[in-house]
Amino acid sequence: MSNKELVIVERTKSLSGWFDSRGEWTLFPNKNFSSYDPYTQHENKKCVSLINGTNQPRDFWRKFDRKQVAIEGNVVPYDALQTGQTDADRLLARKYYGSQVVHNFCLRDYVFVVTAIKKVK
Repeated sequence: MSNKELVIVERTKSLSGWFDSRGEWTLFPNKNFSSYDPYTQHENKKCVSLINGTNQPRDFWRKFDRKQVAIEGNVVPYDALQTGQTDADRLLARKYYGSQVVHNFCLRDYVFVVTAIKKVK
């Protein structure tokens, strides 16, 4: 297991790691994340749930899937996101950023709104 970490605090403006664009966008500290379990990770070794704030469709960024990237953006507390309006949203405690559902698979206090993505290497 690698010692790489993703430290995220309210003032974080950039992160780098391995991008997964399938399902909820996520950034992982390590390349091998196929068997990743957020319940077994220490806080800074957890992935970071990402929100597409790039003004580009999600498909535009698919070319970076499973690649090492540097991202820019800003942090939003997960609990500050709006709860959905439907009965199902409330029952499932779905949170939204605009019209995007944010699942927070990574189980962090913060999620990251991505405004730019650049491939590393």
